[in-house]
Amino acid sequence: LDIRITINEEKTLSMPDTEAVKPILERHKDRLSYKQDLWSFDLTQVVSPEQERVPANPYALGPPKTTPAVTTHELEVEVVQPETWLAERAKVAANKPNSFHEITHIFLGNLRALAKRAI
Repeated sequence: LDIRITINEEKTLSMPDTEAVKPILERHKDRLSYKQDLWSFDLTQVVSPEQERVPANPYALGPPKTTPAVTTHELEVEVVQPETWLAERAKVAANKPNSFHEITHIFLGNLRALAKRAI
C-alpha cells in the first residue's frame, strides 16, 4: 500500500492540440467521487492498456516490444474547504481557541480507515 500526502494548488489549463502532439501514454480512468464535510473522496480505477514501447535502438530487429496492460486503483482525499483549515491554523499561531488539531486528526483518521479497508 502506497500512501502519499501532497499539497497542490490546482489551476485550469487549456487542452493541448492533440492533432499536433501525439500522447506518449494512454490511461483510462473510472472515478467515483463524494464529499463529506471538509473532505472530498475520489476512488479511481486506472487502466493502462497494452502499449508499444519506443525501441531504445532504432535499428533493432524483431517485433516491437510492448508494455502489458495494467490496472491500478487510486484514492484521493482532498480538503475542499482549505480556508477553514488555514483559518484554524492561524488561530493556533495566535494562541486562540481552535479546532486545527481536531480537523487534522479527522483527516489522518480518514486516511488510516481507508487504508485499513484497502488491505
